[in-house]
Amino acid sequence: MDIYSIGDRIYKIIEKYNVDDIAIRVSKSISKMIRFTNNEIVVSKEWVEVGASIYIGYKHRILMAGINEFSEKNIENVVENLLKSAKYIKPLEDYVSLPKGRFKYSVIEKCFDERILEEDLTEKVYDAINAALNSGAKRVAGVLNAGIGEKLLLTSGDVKASDKGTRISITVRGFSDSMSSGQGISCSRTLDGFNPILAGERAGRIAKMAKKAVEGKPGRYMVILDPTVVGNLFNYIAYNLSAFSIIGKVSFFTDKLDKEVASDILNLIDDGRMPGGLGSTMFDDEGVPTQRNVLIERGVLKGYLHNTRTAKKFGVNSTGNAGWIFPRPWNIIIDGGEHGEEELFNEIKEGVYITNNWYTRYQNIREGIFSSITRDGVFYIKNGEIINAVRGLRISDSFLNLLKNIQGMTRKKWPVIWWEVSIPTYAPYILLKELNLTRATK
Repeated sequence: MDIYSIGDRIYKIIEKYNVDDIAIRVSKSISKMIRFTNNEIVVSKEWVEVGASIYIGYKHRILMAGINEFSEKNIENVVENLLKSAKYIKPLEDYVSLPKGRFKYSVIEKCFDERILEEDLTEKVYDAINAALNSGAKRVAGVLNAGIGEKLLLTSGDVKASDKGTRISITVRGFSDSMSSGQGISCSRTLDGFNPILAGERAGRIAKMAKKAVEGKPGRYMVILDPTVVGNLFNYIAYNLSAFSIIGKVSFFTDKLDKEVASDILNLIDDGRMPGGLGSTMFDDEGVPTQRNVLIERGVLKGYLHNTRTAKKFGVNSTGNAGWIFPRPWNIIIDGGEHGEEELFNEIKEGVYITNNWYTRYQNIREGIFSSITRDGVFYIKNGEIINAVRGLRISDSFLNLLKNIQGMTRKKWPVIWWEVSIPTYAPYILLKELNLTRATK
C-alpha cells in the first residue's frame, strides 16, 4: 500500500467513531547508511520504513498512537483502545480544535534530489576517509546517512497535503593517536551542497592539531565556539522558545517577551521555508503553512513558536510550528555576524577555541544553567594565534549568560546536523567575551 491508501484507510475507520478531531500523518522513508571504521567501510545497508501517527480529539481529550501494521482489524483495535483510555484522562480546559480551512502550499526549492540514492555513495565515503588521512589523521571512522522521505497529512480540518524531500549527511571522526581526535560534518538536501572531502579534511586537521594536549586550566575565558558547538547549544535555546515550554514555566525565556535576552548583535530566526533547509517543510503537523519567524531581534525576544492551541492561549496566530505534541523549530538560523574567521580569532588576546562538545545537561532548566563536556580539539589562543591543545575542560554556565556575552560572529554560516544536533542549525563561529570553563570529572 502507498501512503495515500494507508492514510485514507485509517481516516475512514476513525471517522466511523464519534470523535471531534482527526489527524493522520503517514510517512515513508527509503534510507541508506554506510558505516566506516579503521579507514574501511564495515557496514552498508538500505531499508524502507512506513509508519503512521494518529491524533484523535475526543470529548476535550487528546489521544495519540503510532501504527505500522495497516490491516483494518489492527487499526480498529488501536482506535478502540485509545477511546477506552479516554476515561482515565482529564479533559483539557483549553482544548482547541484543529485548524479548519483549505490552506495554500507552495513548493520549497532545493529540497529534493533524486540522485541521492542513485549515486554510488561508497565513493563519497572514501573521499572523506582519504581527505582525513591526507590532513593528518592516522585512523578514520564515521557514518554516512542518506534518504528520501515522503509524508501525507490528513485532518478533519479539511487538510490533505503531502511533501517529500531528500537528505544526505556524513560525520567523519579522525584520530591522530589514542588521545587526539577531530570531527568534520557535511549535510545537505542535495548532492550539490554535500562536501565529504571538506568534512574529512577538517577531521584530520583538528586531530593533528590536538596532539600533545595539556591539562586545561579552569576559569572564565574569552571563547570561540565552532559552528558544531553553536549548533548543539542553540538547539537547547530554540526548544526553550517553544510556547509549550513557556506555558509549563520550564523555559529560561519565561516572562521575557519584548525584553533584552541577548547581545544586540544577535538575530535568531526559525525558517520552515528556507530553500534547501534541512528541516524545511511546506506545512506543520496541523496543516498550517510554515513561515519565517523572527524570535530574537537585535537581542530582544520578539516571539515564541506556536501551534494552534498555544497561539489561542497567547492571543496570537499559529507560527506554523506545530509538532505532533508541542511546537518545535524547523531550521534555526543565527544571524547578525560581520566578521571573517580570522578577524574573530584576532579579537582574542587570551582565550580558548572549542571545536566540539557533547553531554550537554541542565543543572537548572528554569534558569538555563547547564554544563557540556568539550571533546576533540580544544585550543589555547594567545594574541589571535593557536598556541597548543588543551584537554579536560567542561563548559559550566547559563544560556542567558552565553547569549548576553556574544561579542562577535562570522558572516558565513554552516549547516549543522548530527547525533548531538537534531534540529538543523545554520551556525556561525561565535566569539564570547566570557564563558566559564571548569575541569571535567575523570
